[in-house]
Amino acid sequence: MKNEKINPAQKLLDLSLGFILLISFFLLNGCQKAETPYVNNGDVTTTNDMQNARVSNTSGVVLKLKVFMQGYYLGRGMMAPVLANQAVLKATLSEADTVLVQLRDVTDPTKIVDAESILIMTDGTGTANFTVANSGSYWIVVKHRNSIQTWSAAPVALPATYNFTTAATQAFGGNMVDVNSESIFSMYTGDDNQDDFIDIFDFPDYDLDNQNFVAFEYKATDFNGDGFVDIFDFPVYDLNNQNFVFAITP
Repeated sequence: MKNEKINPAQKLLDLSLGFILLISFFLLNGCQKAETPYVNNGDVTTTNDMQNARVSNTSGVVLKLKVFMQGYYLGRGMMAPVLANQAVLKATLSEADTVLVQLRDVTDPTKIVDAESILIMTDGTGTANFTVANSGSYWIVVKHRNSIQTWSAAPVALPATYNFTTAATQAFGGNMVDVNSESIFSMYTGDDNQDDFIDIFDFPDYDLDNQNFVAFEYKATDFNGDGFVDIFDFPVYDLNNQNFVFAITP
């Protein structure tokens, strides 16, 4: 059999095309897996998609909220554009992530009166328009996919503006952290299994995604929200695990 001479230029072209196709598949696959925003996996059944979170209801009692997440917080009152970093379709660079905001009954905090999934912007702001709750006082509960659930320090009369970021005492039990010693406070990061504790049981999911080089997917294990599950996500989880951080509720 006659040996065919390999053209180096053609070989390089073939390798380059193969690499481009591989990267394109990886990015598209990541985008497809990242379309679903945070949906609480316990107390409330909600089918809000990203568009519903972005365009809130136009009627009902209004709560204007400001809240930061520790792992996403960059400093100077800004968070990372996590949704865009994680390749969520149609996400913008001004959007951080979605949260679930619950209104709880004053006398029986186990009772959920209303709940809305809303977008939180990179400056921490978001607006919930509740359609079931009437004007009155409620506990405000903020739940986020990799954070410790955080409650208002006391019941709040709605409609209202509530800023969790100005002091630890804005949260029930003072259960927030000043990330950069700026007197700006954030929800604790690291509870990726949403059991209200940051502990060893949150590590396996992170460890698996880290070993699998997960990137550009909507993942709770991306604790710093940069779009990659890697060693740089570990410190915030490790610190809170060592400090036995858990949810404090009425």
